[in-house]
Amino acid sequence: MGDVPEGDAAAHRPGDPRGAAPLLRDLDRRLRRHVLQLRHEDHVPALRLGLGADRRAAADQRHRHRHLRGRGRPDGHERARPEPPGEARARLSSPVEPRLPPWWLDEAGEVDEAPPLEGDAEADVAIVGGGYTGLWTALAVREREPSARVVVLEAETCGAGPSGRNGGFCHGYWASLANLREVLGDGAALEVARAAERIIPAVRALEGDVWLREGGILKVSAAPAQDEAVDRAVEAARALGAEEEAVPLSRDELAARIRSPVFRRGVFFREGATVQPARLVRALRAAVLRVAMLHERSPVVRVERGVVTTPRGRVRAPEIVVAVNAWMTGWRPLRGRVTNFGSYVVLTEPTPELLERIGWTGGEAVIDGR
Repeated sequence: MGDVPEGDAAAHRPGDPRGAAPLLRDLDRRLRRHVLQLRHEDHVPALRLGLGADRRAAADQRHRHRHLRGRGRPDGHERARPEPPGEARARLSSPVEPRLPPWWLDEAGEVDEAPPLEGDAEADVAIVGGGYTGLWTALAVREREPSARVVVLEAETCGAGPSGRNGGFCHGYWASLANLREVLGDGAALEVARAAERIIPAVRALEGDVWLREGGILKVSAAPAQDEAVDRAVEAARALGAEEEAVPLSRDELAARIRSPVFRRGVFFREGATVQPARLVRALRAAVLRVAMLHERSPVVRVERGVVTTPRGRVRAPEIVVAVNAWMTGWRPLRGRVTNFGSYVVLTEPTPELLERIGWTGGEAVIDGR
């Protein structure tokens, strides 16, 4: 933890059980800050970490976080929480920092924003959310029913959320077949994996350069504990008669693709590619604008049967698709079933000579068995 406060002496003594609390508090603070920065500021409560000495206060804080509104108790009174000392409070405070645009969106360039929704409109399908899910859904609806009237509502701009700030891996479900079997059973798992094979061809068919590179996916074992994940992936494909979708690689075979001293062995999935995620958003957005209505800067504040409401208008539609990814945690019907998690993407300058030195020139996306 690079930013553990200096005053937390226990955090500087490895093995000291007293160091766990400061570390957990710091991790909680960082995760909360990350989640808050991903939310539209109008819908975010003022959150502040307690000191952890009073578990009831911590439970109340979690309750407030789940409800997103900072509501009090039914009688209108807030549950009492001990205030930390001034110095500790200043150290634990975690204001929402200005969110910088990701490099992906900067590289993709600016586009003219679609106008916000003004007044009332009617549609056959209203889609809440202008990320990958919402944009692909709009295109899929029009593909199935070319005459359908489709309206897409985006709170910010298309791709401002996770769709424009991810690692750029593009794939279906062959790499997740083992888990699919456990959840869906063999027949349904195979059906889902086969259906998802349309993903990369669909990206390929879009207009515009999205930096698509179809190099497949390598799942590698970098430690003995990760061997099982590789073996499960191979066995799942073999059990369903799809051995060609998960090819096992020995240490030497893996080294022929990428030389790393920690890679023990792996499995290669031919169905996999990488893209520039923001360019993919731009390409999808352009395709949607040709066949549907898109309104950006139009945050949805209410979803009712047949009606979607924004601050400046409403869309009446018999079918409504809610495609808001991480923001789903603030929606009452699902907030108890969905949780947010964050990840980090590290960007380096181009280093083709270093990639060539380790033999990683095939464009494979690489994941480990954790």
